[in-house]
Amino acid sequence: ATSTVAGAELATSSPLKYGKFEASIQYAGMDGVISSFFLWKPGSETSTVYWNELDFEKDGITRNGDCKLQLNLINGMPGPENHEQLVNVSKICTEFHTYAFEWTPDYAKWTVDGVEVRNMTGSVVDEFNQHVEDGMTFHFNVWPGDSTFGGNFSMYELPLYQYIDWVRYSSYSGPGNFTLQWQEDFTRGSLPEGWFLGAWPSPLGHSMHRPENVVFTADMAVLALTQTWDVPTASSIPPP
Repeated sequence: ATSTVAGAELATSSPLKYGKFEASIQYAGMDGVISSFFLWKPGSETSTVYWNELDFEKDGITRNGDCKLQLNLINGMPGPENHEQLVNVSKICTEFHTYAFEWTPDYAKWTVDGVEVRNMTGSVVDEFNQHVEDGMTFHFNVWPGDSTFGGNFSMYELPLYQYIDWVRYSSYSGPGNFTLQWQEDFTRGSLPEGWFLGAWPSPLGHSMHRPENVVFTADMAVLALTQTWDVPTASSIPPP
């Protein structure tokens, strides 16, 4: 299926260590589709590098049709060792919400619209931080799952879109102290400086991340999941 479905990944180039990592997102709907915002230490997928990753993942849908939101801290040498938790946040695929990681030397906290939904402390976070080196980068992606993760995917329900309105980073300078460093509003209509596009198979191998599937339009970054023949454009993408 890698040859029949195209997904997308958008990421920053320079690692950042500790701080508040935020984004305003409307995730891609449908069962069997993973739509995400995560922090990632480059090289974590290799056997010789300690795995460092924090996730917000829209992971398929519930029986009543709501999109599921899963949080994860992934670590290990080699990884991945998962520390997953599903949380109840409504309308993540039909409305924008502000998703944030507060990552500090002492804790990892996940918030949605400023409300804490998970907070990890203790030995797992301590070990995670001991191995994170220069830090992690922002990543966003959309890709097909399957019955092992994400649900029942049908490429005939494509295209689907993940919309990102803005991304923001604030540095950490002590307990409770975060200082805004930059905000990307995607107003230029093109790939911002310091960002790059994925061009590799998606995690389960059911699609290929394709640079053309990230479109900058209407002051947003849009990640498209399409059949391979369908190359999205600013005019083909519907408003969120």
